[in-house]
Amino acid sequence: MLTQIIFVQMADTTFSQSQTEITECYSLDTSAIIFPFNNSVCLNLISANNNECKKFPRSVMLSMYMDVFDTVSPPYSPVGFVNDFNYSTTDFVCIPCLDPICQTKEFYLSSKIMLKVESTSRFTTVVCGQVTVQEEDRSNIAPEQN
Repeated sequence: MLTQIIFVQMADTTFSQSQTEITECYSLDTSAIIFPFNNSVCLNLISANNNECKKFPRSVMLSMYMDVFDTVSPPYSPVGFVNDFNYSTTDFVCIPCLDPICQTKEFYLSSKIMLKVESTSRFTTVVCGQVTVQEEDRSNIAPEQN
C-alpha cells in the first residue's frame, strides 16, 4: 500500500505525556531514499511483525528526523497525519519536505533518518538502516525543441 503524506505545520502537535513506547515495530532493514529533485523522502518500512504494533489506529501522526535538521534551532521535525495507516500493510511512505533546508545540498547529504509514528496513546520510532540518494535520471528526457 502506497501512502502519500501531506505535511501540515501546526502550533501544537504534541500528544500527552501518557503515551506508551512500542519498540521493535520495524526492522533495521527499513530504508530511506532521498529524492533531491522533488524534495521528498520515501521510506520502505520493513515490519518486524510485532503484535503490539498492530494496535496503532488508522489515524497517526508522523514526524521525520534527519541529521541535517540539527543545524536548525530547534531541530526541525516536519509533521504530517495519515488517516489510512495500517501496520500490517503500510510498507511505503513518501514524505515531501517543505522546509527551506530541503532546497539545499545539505538535504541530500543526510545520513541518518528516523520516523516517529504516534497516536494519542502510543508511539514507535523507526530507524532507517540505510539511506540512499536517488540521482535524477534525465536520460529519457527529450531535448527541447526550438
